[in-house]
Amino acid sequence: MHLTPREQEILQRVCLGQSNKAIATDLRISEQAVKAHVSRLLAKFSVHNRAGLVAAATAHRGRPHVADADLGAALMRGRRLFDEQQRLVQRAYGQLHELNRIQRAMAGQARRAG
Repeated sequence: MHLTPREQEILQRVCLGQSNKAIATDLRISEQAVKAHVSRLLAKFSVHNRAGLVAAATAHRGRPHVADADLGAALMRGRRLFDEQQRLVQRAYGQLHELNRIQRAMAGQARRAG
């Protein structure tokens, strides 16, 4: 897969968690241009969202299109952020499950007492 220098710049910033607006400001291009680049990157990596893009780019780390040291470092930071988000989501699901269990138990007690 070939990435243009501009796509590499955009990808690096996406992996750092920057918004389209922040990327546009940093690179002095329009936000619409950033959106177009991100859309092309999503298509090239066959993913549907930015988190998937970070994960896919990280999986391809070390190949020629991400060989740049700065981009590699950005990908690793992006992967760590992605992993941390996954852990937070799992913890939130666990807490939600526990709250549902408590709610069901309280409802059962109320029916028995009622």
